Amino acid sequence: MIYSRDCTGANACPTRRPPKGQHMQIVPVLKGCLAAYAVGVLFNWGGQLLSDAQRSARRLDPWNDLWFSAIFGAILALPVTVLVLLLWFFLARRSSTVTYRDALASGAAGTGLVFWAVGNPLPWLLVGLALGAVFGAVFWLTAFGRRRQVTLTLR
Repeated sequence: MIYSRDCTGANACPTRRPPKGQHMQIVPVLKGCLAAYAVGVLFNWGGQLLSDAQRSARRLDPWNDLWFSAIFGAILALPVTVLVLLLWFFLARRSSTVTYRDALASGAAGTGLVFWAVGNPLPWLLVGLALGAVFGAVFWLTAFGRRRQVTLTLR
């Protein structure tokens, strides 16, 4: 295909792909999920190391705790990743525009509800809200960078 060199006004040159940052692909979504998983593993491992430091009786290899955190995190991350992909597909079919606030709010709400269900209601809810907001921020920054909003498409 031969393009004209005059790319101004009515003779605008066609582009082969949308401008950077305008559309979301599935690969950045998976990268964001992987980054949120990694941060969750590191938070869990750090909590285990702090807990071990307070108890002098239990001195296991900290690298075993890292493997435990990674495996346990993967078990939790797999269904969440499937939910994120389903949500992306649903919103992308409608060409919805999402903002970074949506990622923070959905991360905080989802993680907060899970933490609230398993622990002492109010303290665990607050911890879950804070961690979920961190997970949402990590997801957004990894998937989309510093853009404030993204229009979702299936392209």
